[in-house]
Formats: sequence, structure tokens, C-alpha cells
Amino acid sequence: MKTLQLYQFEPVVTVLGPGRRAAVWVQGCPFRCPGCCAPDSQPDSGGTVITSAQLAQRICDSAMDCLIEGISISGGEPFQQAEGLTEVLNLVHAQHPQLTVMIYSGFALGVLRSFNRPGISGLLQKADVLIDGVFLRDQPTTNPWKGSENQTIHFLTGRIEPADVNRSHRHIELFRREDRLFAAGIPTSFSSRLS
Repeated sequence: MKTLQLYQFEPVVTVLGPGRRAAVWVQGCPFRCPGCCAPDSQPDSGGTVITSAQLAQRICDSAMDCLIEGISISGGEPFQQAEGLTEVLNLVHAQHPQLTVMIYSGFALGVLRSFNRPGISGLLQKADVLIDGVFLRDQPTTNPWKGSENQTIHFLTGRIEPADVNRSHRHIELFRREDRLFAAGIPTSFSSRLS
């Protein structure tokens, strides 16, 4: 079993793709985008160590208890932990093959394909949608799934369609976790980000 550095897990969110979705944020990102809405996920150290089986079980529990429609993976940079995440998704899809997968990455799709590494290609094959490109705070967008206008939404399988974007609304959800608030979604303004 692989292990992952997990920044945050929410059993159900409605702001990162169509419908009710389990949300996974991994720890560690090479891009360090200024204005990132999850800056604490950027350092490689931090977060929680979790096995792929443990994370898969959390997602499967969400499928049963929260009636989720899919999984959204962000970070941090998911493709830095591609092998572990691929193992998670293989375990989840063995029990819940209907769950769709959305992945946010700072790497462009063409760059990911050029890496020619089994872990990266394996994770890419599990994605129904990839939203790629670094976050640029000087390129605002009203698209509910993108952080900035430069990012591209790639519909890779047809299980999620472009029309699903139009049925989504841009907002954030707040969760209280121990002694802090955690925001899921893409804020419309990054000047008043919660810390």
C-alpha cells in the first residue's frame, strides 16, 4: 500500500464540480502560486500521512453515507502523489465504479502526458475531467470550476460534460475543523481569504 501526504479531506462538498463530491486536497506543490486559496497545502511537509486504503475507505464511506456522485482532487499538486492517488481510485472504483473524478493540476495536460511515468499516466487515465494550469490572480474568471481564466477544463471521458459547468454556481463552503475554519471552493476575491 502507498502512503500519501493528505492536506484535507471533506466527505461531501458541492463547490468543486457537478453534484455532491468527496474532496481530497493533497499536501505539497511545486508551483507556489501567489494568492493560492490553500497556501498551507503548498509546503511538502505538513498534512497527515494516510495509506491509500485508509483514504479509499473514507471515500467509500462518503459514497454510502453522503450519496456522493464523484471525487474532486486538488491540493497541493495531485500529480506529485500520482501513484498513491491512482491506488486510491482503483480501490474506490472496485466498489463504486459510477463515481466520477475531477483533478486540479498546475501542470498542463500536454506536460503531464510528456512525463512518461506510469504513476502520472495511471492517474490521468482515472480522470474524467482535468482542470489544468497554474493559478494567476491577475486573470479572474467567473467560471465556477476554474481559479483563473488561463486554466483549461479538459473533458476527457464524456462522463462529465461541458453543460455541467453551466449548472454549477461559484461559491464557497465553510467547514469547522478542530480550531480552524476550512473553505472549500474558489473564492471570488482573494484579498479577503480566510486564514
